[in-house]
Amino acid sequence: MDLHRHHIILGAPVGEKFKKLWKYYLWQSFLAAVALFIIVLVLDKEKMVVISAMGATAFIVFVMPNAASAHSRNVIGGHLVGLILGTIILLKCHIFMNTPSWSELLSLLWRL
Repeated sequence: MDLHRHHIILGAPVGEKFKKLWKYYLWQSFLAAVALFIIVLVLDKEKMVVISAMGATAFIVFVMPNAASAHSRNVIGGHLVGLILGTIILLKCHIFMNTPSWSELLSLLWRL
């Protein structure tokens, strides 16, 4: 690789594509930060674990928009699978812990 044709930022060569599209990349990063900031404002302290999933998704969608994992079907499908499995595990854990009634389970799910 000819390093004379590339600028070096933090030890990594920057290609011509980045030089042309730097404003686009900066705008994508800004939008991702705003989306995560809004999620932080909306969520309670107990639900901040969602930020890790949203951060990973934002990275995939904004940094690698052409990757197969960044397609909307894969992103939404992955979150739906996680939601369904998390709900099933939550219900099973509460059943095995002798939760008194289903109404308490449903009210617990409603509060989530």
